[in-house]
Amino acid sequence: MAGLGFTIGIRGPAKTDLERLIGRIKNPADFYAAASELMLDQTQTRFREQRNPYGAAWKELSPATVQARGSSSPILEVTGALRGGIHAAPSSNQAKVRTLALPYAAIQNEGGEAGVDAEVTIPARPYFGFGKDDIRELTELAEEMIAGGF
Repeated sequence: MAGLGFTIGIRGPAKTDLERLIGRIKNPADFYAAASELMLDQTQTRFREQRNPYGAAWKELSPATVQARGSSSPILEVTGALRGGIHAAPSSNQAKVRTLALPYAAIQNEGGEAGVDAEVTIPARPYFGFGKDDIRELTELAEEMIAGGF
């Protein structure tokens, strides 16, 4: 079973602006490594705050799940394997954050049907993604690297 990964996937004017900045960095691989760590930090913050990339709270657990677990929070952290398995995985030309190959990683992020006969609907609780604040932080990182001569 494959893990879930997230690669910089910015579109529109923000993508053009960021690409222009990255083109001014002497060693773009340094940017991608630092951006991957930033994305990792942003993802970990989402777990702490139980919010998606746009700032909206994750959907609460169902009463049946709360009863089975004996607790209503933290929402995606029964064992800590999902959050603990998220890691930066940059390459020389991409910033990436990935999870370990956990069978439930994608469905927790994207939502969907689960169970033997798909009898359970799991709501999407996005922990990977980009909101406006994330894009702003990546842009600031690129600007700082340019100013610092990187």
